Amino acid sequence: MFNGLWCYRYLLWNLVSRDFKLKYRRSVLGVVWSVLNPLLMCLVYWAVFSSLMDMRGSGIDNFPVFLMCGQLLFNFFNEATSTSMSSVLGAASLLKKVYIPKYVFPLEKCCFAMVNCVFSFVALALVMVFTGSPIHVTVFEALYPLVTLFFFSLGVGLFLAAATVFFRDIMHIWSVFITALLYFSAIFYDPTQMTFSIGGFNMQQIIKLNPMYWYITGFRRTLMWGIPLDFNMLAVCGVCALLSMLVGGLGELMRYHGGISWLLERVNGLARKLSAESPVKAGECCISLLVLLANLCTANNTVAIILTGKVAHEIAVSNGVDRRRSASLLDIFSCVVQGLIPYGAQLLLAGSIAKLSPLSIAGNNWYCMLLAVVAVFAILFGIPRVRPVRPLA
Repeated sequence: MFNGLWCYRYLLWNLVSRDFKLKYRRSVLGVVWSVLNPLLMCLVYWAVFSSLMDMRGSGIDNFPVFLMCGQLLFNFFNEATSTSMSSVLGAASLLKKVYIPKYVFPLEKCCFAMVNCVFSFVALALVMVFTGSPIHVTVFEALYPLVTLFFFSLGVGLFLAAATVFFRDIMHIWSVFITALLYFSAIFYDPTQMTFSIGGFNMQQIIKLNPMYWYITGFRRTLMWGIPLDFNMLAVCGVCALLSMLVGGLGELMRYHGGISWLLERVNGLARKLSAESPVKAGECCISLLVLLANLCTANNTVAIILTGKVAHEIAVSNGVDRRRSASLLDIFSCVVQGLIPYGAQLLLAGSIAKLSPLSIAGNNWYCMLLAVVAVFAILFGIPRVRPVRPLA
């Protein structure tokens, strides 16, 4: 993939340059609007949330910079994902004439959004100078949430671009979703002020489930308050970006190669390649990996087992895996993942009841961790040994 991307670097550059020129064509101020637009929007938000609705701006030191930091990062995410979503459809005429990897178009939209975001940082610098905001040594750490946000947005954009090819309704759904996400990203309010609950769920915990909260908060910590990024901030920003790239890249591959059947066939093919040395262990490892990936994507262990059950049975038959061990592995690894992912229904419900973050619960869920270790140990050493049973008809 990276070799192919390097071959198309000039095309990527030309596409970004074309979008940049088209955006400011026949505009008197041109690129200056990249600075004026966030400044004017910041002025509007400041007037509304600091003057007319003082309960949101009060208690926040240097509210204009606080607001601008959240606004710039969210605008980048909004622009990157919204334009990536329709990028493949918009390039349909070009794709019919010449072969171009389709991931180039969502990547170009994300790069163009990042260019606009970098120009908009001039507005942030002006606001910081005007308000007398100090410059901290940790300002260089602000690059980490910004870079990881880029990859997070790219992963989401790849997934949306692949899904929009088949379901055009996603474009309308996403516009509504991004508006709701705006109010749950702690852009113009301090989440510590949200002490109320919605339907029994603590509002602060709901906000922390939003990945944008972590990117924006990490950026504010390093730029405004001079607080270095802690392990939780580094881990959440990095893991969200990694999962987004995995899911987005997987969605693009599945779209290109023919849907979820391609993914299942690839895992089945992996089992066949590994079965030369130890067919039973290879089959059990692939069955475990298959249901693990499915559960990560669906966040539902029952759905994951149903989706992978048929392919798991084929792997088990071709590699001589006992059907009881195959069924146990499907159940064990789906439960392990379900008990550790912070966006699963179980941890969300437990967090709302105990008024704790699902991430903190997942980090102390030793039962699921121990269960995974024991299951891996059982696969490697082939225990417990079971007596063969008559195969099903």
